[in-house]
Amino acid sequence: MSHFNEEALIEYHYGESDSAGEIAHHLSECPDCARSYAALVRDLAEIHAPATPMRSTEYGQQVWDSIRGSLRAYPERRKRNWSSFLTGQQWKGFAAAAACLLVIAAAFFAGRLWEHSSKKAGETASNNGGRERVVLLVVGDHLERSERLLVELRHA
Repeated sequence: MSHFNEEALIEYHYGESDSAGEIAHHLSECPDCARSYAALVRDLAEIHAPATPMRSTEYGQQVWDSIRGSLRAYPERRKRNWSSFLTGQQWKGFAAAAACLLVIAAAFFAGRLWEHSSKKAGETASNNGGRERVVLLVVGDHLERSERLLVELRHA
């Protein structure tokens, strides 16, 4: 038989226990736990929460007035708009970064256009080169056959 610890009994006393049925059943069967629970209830009954003092409606202002002198006041913040967002030095840096970004983008697009134009020129050259090779192969084959024919005629 497992006994419940003091924390579980306190939760049961205040009605916060998840296993209230088990604890009630156990307390009815176990005299040791029933005595412990009765002693715990007596101890908890002796504890009285202090009464909350009555406060006037001006209490918040009184507290604020008492601590106001010990607090440092923050300077009032200026509202910022876009013109005051960046200082002169920051504008120069921002402009330089934007110019670099523009140059990089222009170089990228120029490279893409250059690649496409050089590819078209290369395709026409390679197509002509391919045709020339085919013509050379066919002519070479024709000349070889002609040579063989002439050699056979000479030997005949």
